[in-house]
Amino acid sequence: MVSRYVFPQPAAWTYELAMMAFAYLVFFGAVAGVRLGTHAAIDVLVAALPDGWQKAVAWFNYLLLALFFIVMTILFAWQAWTSRHVHTIALDLSRALSYAPLALASAGMLLQHLIAERPWSVRLHRNPESLI
Repeated sequence: MVSRYVFPQPAAWTYELAMMAFAYLVFFGAVAGVRLGTHAAIDVLVAALPDGWQKAVAWFNYLLLALFFIVMTILFAWQAWTSRHVHTIALDLSRALSYAPLALASAGMLLQHLIAERPWSVRLHRNPESLI
């Protein structure tokens, strides 16, 4: 805000910095969201199913999300590797600085998912009151 309103020309690097900070905030916040189970879950249909089907859906979701986090980790790591020699315009930073932490956060989400979600037991720390 200072560069926009005080100086005659806004700083060009603030946009790049804001984009990187936002991506870091969202992805590392998602790691905490996976750990705490604070993502919205609409389970009315699953709750209406018999217990055996509920268990099957829980295992399917567990494996599907694990696969998704693995794919995201690989894709972001590949993107970081392929863009390591490409630099941003204003800050002249490697694009790998934008993608490598996203790969790390995706791996963190995988790890937290494998630890927190257990379809073979009841999840004890999920607190619906904390979802506000």
